[in-house]
Amino acid sequence: FAVVVILFCSACGKSLVSGKINPNMEYYQISLDASANDAYYAVRAALEKSDYAVSSEDLKAGTIVTTWRPISSDSHYVKLFDRKDYSVNAAYHQLEVHIVPAGENVQLKIGSRTKSLVAGLKSSGVEEKKLFFYVANVLRNDEPEITNLGVSTR
Repeated sequence: FAVVVILFCSACGKSLVSGKINPNMEYYQISLDASANDAYYAVRAALEKSDYAVSSEDLKAGTIVTTWRPISSDSHYVKLFDRKDYSVNAAYHQLEVHIVPAGENVQLKIGSRTKSLVAGLKSSGVEEKKLFFYVANVLRNDEPEITNLGVSTR
């Protein structure tokens, strides 16, 4: 009996499962009327405004990766019985940003890598779209140009 109690107590301090990084990452993307350099600085400003710290960056590859942070209540979900379940707790995510020159424009791609005990956790796009909004605000001119042809904010 003492052996069973000792084995049981020694197993209590060990974790039985651990979170896994989901290798499947969906990217949200937009096209920006900006140079790669301007887009880089706008992304850095948007990440700072959103309280994301940068873990690593590769300027030649145009990649920025943030540190891990807890998911918010609306940022990630699990597909459960043909509906989105946003009640996942104890999950973390990190953003990966790619700035890809495309002629005179830049493609900005943002994906969310997750780590959780729950398999199949997906991004709702809330964090990515918030960053797109902040990047567009940084790149927007202070004063719009209004003509008979329309409005230009760049």
